[in-house]
Amino acid sequence: AEGGLLGSQNAVIFGHNMGFGDMSMLARFAEYSSPEFAQSHRTVRLQTPTGRRLLEVRAAAVIGGWNATKRAHFDGEQDFDAWWDARMGEACTTLDPSHEGIWQRGAVTVATCSYNYWSNERTVTYLTDSKGGA
Repeated sequence: AEGGLLGSQNAVIFGHNMGFGDMSMLARFAEYSSPEFAQSHRTVRLQTPTGRRLLEVRAAAVIGGWNATKRAHFDGEQDFDAWWDARMGEACTTLDPSHEGIWQRGAVTVATCSYNYWSNERTVTYLTDSKGGA
């Protein structure tokens, strides 16, 4: 996307969960399927070579690795809102499902492999700009 990762309507970050219990890479994102973990770890700092954002976890879902719900391009705000509402509907953890204002600010989706239910699954965490700023 123009403007790099932080300029995307829905920046999708996919990375391997590199350690069962290890804090390296994206291992902690697999824990967002737990509402208790998500509630106590709502804020995430994303830093890239071109900028940084303080993000707020909005929801998380455990999906099959074959599921194609990780989108980065939309045909306008209505298309994005419908996609967002569908993702919130499938979430196992929901902290704030509202899509109000996300189209203007953009969202970030972090997907990592997890092993809660199936051998081929992903925990997908949906985040938006934090009200606290960067």
